[in-house]
Amino acid sequence: MDRAENALLLGSSAGGVATAIYCDRFRGFLPSAFRVKCFSDGGYFFLSNHHIKGNQFLSFFKGLINLHGSTDALPKSCTSKLTAALCFFPPNLKDGIYTPIFFLNSAFDLVQINYTLSIEYADCANHRNCSSRQVRVLQDLRTELLEFLPPLTSNSTKGVLINSYPSHTRLFDPTWNSMAPVANETYNQLLRDWYFDRKRVQIIDQNPCPDVDCTRPPY
Repeated sequence: MDRAENALLLGSSAGGVATAIYCDRFRGFLPSAFRVKCFSDGGYFFLSNHHIKGNQFLSFFKGLINLHGSTDALPKSCTSKLTAALCFFPPNLKDGIYTPIFFLNSAFDLVQINYTLSIEYADCANHRNCSSRQVRVLQDLRTELLEFLPPLTSNSTKGVLINSYPSHTRLFDPTWNSMAPVANETYNQLLRDWYFDRKRVQIIDQNPCPDVDCTRPPY
C-alpha cells in the first residue's frame, strides 16, 4: 500500500458506517498517494429526533461500546463533543471528515425505517403498499435525512446521492448499473466520475414518496 497512487475505502451498511469512522485514518496510512477517497453505501444512519421512542440504533451502538470497548476507535473530533454511541452516526461525523467521501443512500432506507419505526413500515415501503398515514410518516423521516446531509456547496469535497427507491445498499446489487435519479448516468458511472474528479455529484431525488409518483393512487 505504500506505493499506492489511487485508493478507495468503501463499505456497505455497517461497512458504510465504518467507512465514515475510519475515512481520515485510512488517508493517514497513505500519505504519498495522489488520490484517496471514501465511499459509504447505505450507511448514513441517523438518530431521528421525531421518533426517539423504541429507536433501536442507539441501544445497538451502546451495546457495541459495552461489548468491544469501541470508544477509542471513534474519531476524537466527535467523542470530545458527544457520547461515544452518538459518534457511530455518520451525520455526527461528517463535519470532521476531511478526506473526500461519497454518501449514497436511499431516502427510504429499509434498515433505517425498521430500526427507527418498525418492520411494518419497512415491509410496506418494500412492497409499495403503504397507507396514506404510513407514507406521511415515511416522508417525515425522509425530511429528517435531508436535514442531516452535508452542505451541498460548490466547494464541497463530499459527494451525495439520495434516491427514493426503498432499498438498503446498492453497491453489490444488480441495480448498481442502473440509471441514477436526475442524472443521465448509472450509479457506477457517477461514482467513477466523482472519484476521478470529473464532476461533483450532489443529487437528491425530489420524489417525496417511496419509488411511487405521489400524484397517483393510492397516495
